[in-house]
Amino acid sequence: MWLLAATCALGCKTHESRLQPLGDAPELACPTYLDLEFSAKESRFDPGWSGRTHGVGLTDESRLSVKIDECRDECRRCKFHGPVRGDPAKTPVITQRCLKKISRICATDDDCGPGNVDGPCRFMFPPITSTQSGTCTIAYFEPQRGPGDPSPVQGSIDLATGEADMPVLNIQLSVSVGACEDCLGDRVHSDAIAGGTCSVSKAACDVNGPGATTTSATSFDCAPPAGVSTIVLGTSGTSTSSVVWKMDPDRPRCTSMQAMGKACWCGVCSDNGLPCTRNTDCPVGSTCGAAQGPPPAKFPWVAANNSCPDKCNYNTTTQRGTCVTTDSNNGLPCFPDTGTITATGGAAVSKEFLTSRLANLICMPSFNNGEPIPAFVDIVGGFPGPFLFEAQFRVEKRFGP
Repeated sequence: MWLLAATCALGCKTHESRLQPLGDAPELACPTYLDLEFSAKESRFDPGWSGRTHGVGLTDESRLSVKIDECRDECRRCKFHGPVRGDPAKTPVITQRCLKKISRICATDDDCGPGNVDGPCRFMFPPITSTQSGTCTIAYFEPQRGPGDPSPVQGSIDLATGEADMPVLNIQLSVSVGACEDCLGDRVHSDAIAGGTCSVSKAACDVNGPGATTTSATSFDCAPPAGVSTIVLGTSGTSTSSVVWKMDPDRPRCTSMQAMGKACWCGVCSDNGLPCTRNTDCPVGSTCGAAQGPPPAKFPWVAANNSCPDKCNYNTTTQRGTCVTTDSNNGLPCFPDTGTITATGGAAVSKEFLTSRLANLICMPSFNNGEPIPAFVDIVGGFPGPFLFEAQFRVEKRFGP
C-alpha cells in the first residue's frame, strides 16, 4: 500500500483539534474498547506525484481496535491507545503477526522464533497489492521509542459526534517488488478458516483483504515477496478535521526535468533525504528541496507535482485532477501546480455506530536508497511527493473485557 510516510514534526499538516482536554474518568459504565472497520468505498488514497499509484490503499476488512483509557462528560469524550486485539466473537482473525512471516500469529517478539528470526511482532493490516507499480505492501504499526507510552496509536474521540484526533499514529510500510499472492477459492472471508489456496505457494488461506475483482484478494496466509524497502509514514496528527495545503513561494523547488525551478508540494532535506515542505522541517544547516543536497550515490531524488507535460485540470470542488496532454500521460490523476489541495475529514453518528473519516496531507518519503529496485518504486509512484488520504472507519463501542 502506499498508504499511506515524513513525520508529524515535518510540519506537513494544519489540523486544529476540536476536542477539549480530558480530565479524570468519572465512575460511569463507559465503553472499554473501540472496534474500527475500514470502508474502501468511502475512502481515498492518492500517494505520489506521478498519479500512477493513486487509489492504492487499505482494503476492505482492514480492522483496528483500541482500548479506552479514560472518559469525561458522561462518557462522551474519551482517550484511547492501541492497537489491541479485537473481539474474537466478531473478528476471529488476529492481526498481530510476525513481520517477516505474516502467517505466524504472535503476542510478543519471542513468539517469532529463536532470536526473533521471523519478527518483530506487530499489528498490521492485510497485504496491499498494486498492479500499477507491481508491488506488495504491508502497512504495520511501529511502537514509539523513548520515554512515555510506546503505543503506536494514541488519541481521543467524541462518542457523541465521531470526531477524533490522533496525535500519535505510527505506521510503517514494508514494500516488496512483485504483486501479493492471491488467495483463491475462499468463500467466507476473514473467518480464520483457510478455505482457499494461495496462488503461488499453494498454501491454504483465508481471504483477509478482498480486491477489486473476484480473483484479486490478499491473505495473511500467503507470504509477500521478500521486502526491499521500509519507510515511515508521517501520519501522526491525523484527525477528522480537514487539512488544506496552499502553494506558495516558500515551498521547495521541484527537481524533475519538466518542472525544474517550479515550487513543489514536497521535497527532501539535503542532508538526510527525509521529506519536507520547508527549510525549518530539516536539521540546522540543511535545506528542503533536494536540488541543493547530495542524492543517493546512484540515483537522484526526483520531485515534481504531477506527470503532466502540459496542464493538470484540477477540480477544486472534487479535489481531483487529470492530465490534459497529447501524450501517454493524458488522463492520469494529478495534483495541481498552483492553488490549494484539501484532504476532507468528517464524522457522523447513528444508533448503532459512529463514522469517523480520518484525513491528512503528508509528504510521502522516497524509497530510494541508491539501489535500482527502490529507485524504480520512486519513479513509478512519484516519491518524494504529496500523499492525500481520507480513511473512513465504522466505529463500534465495546463493553467488557
